[in-house]
Amino acid sequence: MSPKSTAIQPIRIRSIGILGFGAFGRLIAEHLHPYFTLFACDPALTAEDERYAHVRFGNISAVAGCDLVILAVPVSELSSALRGIRPHLRKRAQWHRRTKDRAMPCTRPLGSAHRGVPAACAQAGRIHRLAGGARQQAAIVQGITHLIASVLVRMEPLPTQLTTASFDHLVQATEMVRQDAASVFLAIERDNPYAAEVREQFFLIAEAMRSRLDQRD
Repeated sequence: MSPKSTAIQPIRIRSIGILGFGAFGRLIAEHLHPYFTLFACDPALTAEDERYAHVRFGNISAVAGCDLVILAVPVSELSSALRGIRPHLRKRAQWHRRTKDRAMPCTRPLGSAHRGVPAACAQAGRIHRLAGGARQQAAIVQGITHLIASVLVRMEPLPTQLTTASFDHLVQATEMVRQDAASVFLAIERDNPYAAEVREQFFLIAEAMRSRLDQRD
């Protein structure tokens, strides 16, 4: 007798629920609406916009009833979002209950909207093994980018005519994150435990460079 298979059976996804309909939630909807039925819920959404006619807006129960649920909320609101949606999830979706409330592997797209929706296809164990290294790299990749962009925005108006290719790339990078909500900047700079160390290193190097430039040989 062959051993009983313990492989997880694939689930055909026809509907996707999006909890939170800010920049990330709208990006998801933009890319996925041709392939799935989309439901969205966002307490801050006061009126449906005709630009999002491809999304059905409803309450948290409607979102939780979908085959796949995506939490597109700020990091600071993730815990409350999980608590709020938990009672409404389908039995087969209650993976966190079967694992006795152990930490759920979560992913966030590392990239900007122009790169599309990155695929998050890794096994839970692999995600946990890579989590620390990924956050260390994100502290530099995202933390420094947003830090420099925030400084440049406060230095506006920036030159637009007499520029160089390298400066134009710097402005382009700034424009890619300019519209991010303040909560995104704070999540990147405060919620990543490695970000403070990276910022300190950045400021120390910048201060050393300023001291060197102030010297008169």
